[in-house]
Amino acid sequence: MAVAIAILTALGGALFWWARGNPRDALGVADDALTVARNAPRRPALPSPVQGTPGGGH
Repeated sequence: MAVAIAILTALGGALFWWARGNPRDALGVADDALTVARNAPRRPALPSPVQGTPGGGH
């Protein structure tokens, strides 16, 4: 668990450092991420379970 926290902390720090150095790029990336989140499907596209087959075959 400590390793996962250390990795996430390092990634968050690197992202923060990059955003401080490139604020316009960071705003553009954030805008793109919001657009993708808005356009994402609301339900996962998983196949529905089959209720039965014609003839009752297996």
